[in-house]
Amino acid sequence: MNQQKERLGVLVERQLRLESGVVDALDALNNEMSALLDNSGIYGPNPADLKELSPLIETLQNRQSDSRKSRQVLQRYAGTEAMDESGASIKSILSTLPKSESKRLESDRRRIHDRLSAARQKLTANQVVIFYSTEFHRRYLLGVLQCDVDEGNYKADGQPFKLPPEKIIGRNC
Repeated sequence: MNQQKERLGVLVERQLRLESGVVDALDALNNEMSALLDNSGIYGPNPADLKELSPLIETLQNRQSDSRKSRQVLQRYAGTEAMDESGASIKSILSTLPKSESKRLESDRRRIHDRLSAARQKLTANQVVIFYSTEFHRRYLLGVLQCDVDEGNYKADGQPFKLPPEKIIGRNC
């Protein structure tokens, strides 16, 4: 029984390390996106700049996949021990561990959760900046390019086309 608790503690610790790796990858992506947006000016990033983010996105996806698989293993192990088939959250798993280990792991979990929340907020903020910079220029160009010829003079008389925000940003948030 004590050996099972130790194994459960090791699995929780491994899961928290993997989740910390996800947060690190998300932070790296956010920092790179922020630098890209700061250096791209009012027209937003070009496709070549966005391709540079591909390795960071791939790293984030791989770490998230590893974390998800590890969490499933942890929940299966905790579920067989606690006879709960629905799976258990890390918080409920921590309550079954010895008090000193539970407190230490809970503080780590809370710290990782706070970092993840901040990273998600920054990702959403970056996506909003990308959306609004591209949305403004798309509308501007549609207004400029939908115009009539007036004896060699062009004027913007076209109506901008409005694409609902959920079509662009809703898929990413």
